[in-house]
Amino acid sequence: MDLDGVTIFPFPAWSDNPYINLLYLAPRAEGAIVEQAKELDVLLEQLARARSRDIVHIHWTAPICQTADTEEEAESRFAAFSAAILLAKERGVRLVWTVHNTIPHDVKFLEIEIRVNQFLSDQARMVHIMNPATPETVAEFYTLPPDRTVTIPHSSYLGIYGTRPRTTAREHFGIKDNEKVVLFLGQMRPYKGLGTLLRAVELAHTDDAPLVLLLAGKTDAVVLEAIDSMLPPSVRVVREHNYIDDLDIDLWFAASDVAVFPYSRILNSGSVQLASTFGVPCILPNEGHLVRQFADEPWVSFYDRADEVESLAKALRVWEDPSGHLSAAARLASVRYTPYRMSTDYLNAIRGFDTVAV
Repeated sequence: MDLDGVTIFPFPAWSDNPYINLLYLAPRAEGAIVEQAKELDVLLEQLARARSRDIVHIHWTAPICQTADTEEEAESRFAAFSAAILLAKERGVRLVWTVHNTIPHDVKFLEIEIRVNQFLSDQARMVHIMNPATPETVAEFYTLPPDRTVTIPHSSYLGIYGTRPRTTAREHFGIKDNEKVVLFLGQMRPYKGLGTLLRAVELAHTDDAPLVLLLAGKTDAVVLEAIDSMLPPSVRVVREHNYIDDLDIDLWFAASDVAVFPYSRILNSGSVQLASTFGVPCILPNEGHLVRQFADEPWVSFYDRADEVESLAKALRVWEDPSGHLSAAARLASVRYTPYRMSTDYLNAIRGFDTVAV
């Protein structure tokens, strides 16, 4: 498929998520135009003028119906979206869907959301998944087509961010040599398990083995109030409850020993790949698909969701990397699958559209 003159319409294209720009590096280099949208009404306008061979690429589905105030409004938004997709397909527009989440977090209209996901699965020329276990993980809600599902993993962020020395970063935060630094970086939302992390850090901290917790990421007022009420009194917590500028992300990772992402209902997380880019090992919940995905990665360890606070506290107490081999393994993982390789894999997948019917 020659991409010269082809327009790709990714939706939603949030400016604070670098994944969108990384995925389309190779198509842009081959002549594709990438025209982004964040709101459904803009996407509908794009669908109305999209031409044959253009690609509409749906990423996160929440803005389609879950931003509605009422169920009636959600139904209306789905009707408009589905009609626009079908009309565009009649004109030769190709539909791609990336399954980022099983179901959007904090879903308001579950039944409608399931229909949205099944519609995309049925209509997409290509369903893109990052975790090979996605089909079985989402099967409770909808079915993916085996003949049109393509696995392209989430890459690292190698080459995207700068790096600062560990000593510089730890001096910036006033961290002592004997302190183990635990990092959570990312937008702070209820499903991300921050209560579990805060309680576990309190249990794991001792005078002989002190912990410092770094929390960094955009936080709304409700979640911030909840975090304030749960702060562990014996642990030093360094917090930045705002969006972390790209120029400062390396500072937080360089100061850290281990990153914890205690998410519930997690399918894919770019945070893990971001941590590996900076050579920071991770601790994750033992969700079956995550264990299978990272079972051979020594820099990823797990805690038991069945007893999550105690299990995570134990994982933090025993975690150590005195020789730096876990950090080195994380960096090696980031080299194995780079952003441009991911983008090239995506380019090769859409190049096959002219020979594969749907």
